[in-house]
Amino acid sequence: MIFHGLVISFVRGETGSVRRGTSLEDRVAALLRNLGYVTELHKIMAGHEIDVWGEREDGRTIAVECKEHYSSGPFYASEVVKFVGVIADLRNIYGVPDDAMFVSITGFTDDAKDLLERNGIIPADRETLLSLEQKIKSLEDLKPATRIQDKAILKLRAELSALKREFSRRMEIDKLSSQIEDLKLRLELQTLPSFLQPAKTSVHVLYSSCRRGETPIIGLEGAFIDFLSLNYPHIDYILYSKKRFFGEKLLLRPPGALKISKGIIVMNPVSPEDILDYSELEHGGFLLRNMIDKPVVTLNGVRLGRVMDLVIGVQNLYFQILAVKVDLDSDVRKDVGYETVLLPSARTSNESSHLLVLANFIQI
Repeated sequence: MIFHGLVISFVRGETGSVRRGTSLEDRVAALLRNLGYVTELHKIMAGHEIDVWGEREDGRTIAVECKEHYSSGPFYASEVVKFVGVIADLRNIYGVPDDAMFVSITGFTDDAKDLLERNGIIPADRETLLSLEQKIKSLEDLKPATRIQDKAILKLRAELSALKREFSRRMEIDKLSSQIEDLKLRLELQTLPSFLQPAKTSVHVLYSSCRRGETPIIGLEGAFIDFLSLNYPHIDYILYSKKRFFGEKLLLRPPGALKISKGIIVMNPVSPEDILDYSELEHGGFLLRNMIDKPVVTLNGVRLGRVMDLVIGVQNLYFQILAVKVDLDSDVRKDVGYETVLLPSARTSNESSHLLVLANFIQI
C-alpha cells in the first residue's frame, strides 16, 4: 500500500561502530505524531527501509532518516548520499514522500547539508530537533529554499511520475477488464449453470448476429441467408443467394475449412460439385431458424424456457453449434436467479418439437 509521507532514519553507535538508535526513532515518531502524523517505524517500500514514516489525515507524507553517532563528528556528503538516492527512487516510483528529513545528532558538514537541501531534504541536527519539539520552529520553516529552476524541474518530474502511474493504472485496468470479459465468456460457454451438468465449448459468433448481417462472412459468393444442420450440432451447409442472369438462385455450400477470427467468418473455396441447389421441401426443416423459440425441456420433464439464440463456431476442426442461449421461463428464473443461460450443445438434443437438455433439473 502506498502512503504519502515523511521518512526518518536514526543510527547510534560507539566509536568505529554504528547500531540502531530506537530511542531516537521513537523520539522522532513522537514529534511527528504531535504534528498530526500517523507514524510507522522501519517501513519497507520498494526494497528500502525507512526509519520513520509519517502520514497525515490530508494525505501528506514524510520520511525521516535518523543517525545518532556519539563518538564521531558531523556527517559527510558521502554518508547522506544513500538516503538522497532512496528518496529520489521513492518519488520516482510512487511520487512520495512529500517531505523528507535527515536527522543527525552531530550535525553535517557544509557539503552534506548542501547536498540534502539541493534534493529537498531537511537537514536536522540536535538543536533543530529540539526546536521542533519545543515548537520554536515548524517543518515549513526548515524546508530548503529551492531555486525557481529546481522547482520547475521537480514539478515536471512529479507530473511525469503522475502520468506514468496513471498510464500504468489504465493499462492494468484494460488488462484486467479483458481478462474479466474473457473469463465471463469462458464461464458461460464452457460450463452449465449450477443446476445442470457442465460441458465444454470453444470459439464463437452469435447466430442472431449472422442473421442480421452483423457478422461478416468472407469468401461466400453470395448473400448469407441461414445455416443448415442435418446432424445436430454440426452445421453441414450454408444457405445463400447468388444473383444470376435470370434472377437470384438459392444455393447450399459446405462450410469447408473455415475459421473465425475477431468476429469474422472466413471461408475457403469449395469445389463447384459440392454446391447444391436449395429445396425448401427437402432442406427447409433443417435450417437453424427453426430452432429459435423452441421449448427447452430437461430429462425430468421440466420446461426451462425457449431458445433465443445459438452460439456457433469451430471446435475440433468442425463448424457447429457450440451452445444454446435460453430465455428462462419466469418460474424458473425465480428458482435459479438467472434470466438467461447458455447450454453447451453437447448436453442437448434437437428434437422435432423441443430442445432436450441431457440433464435433470435440480431445485435450488
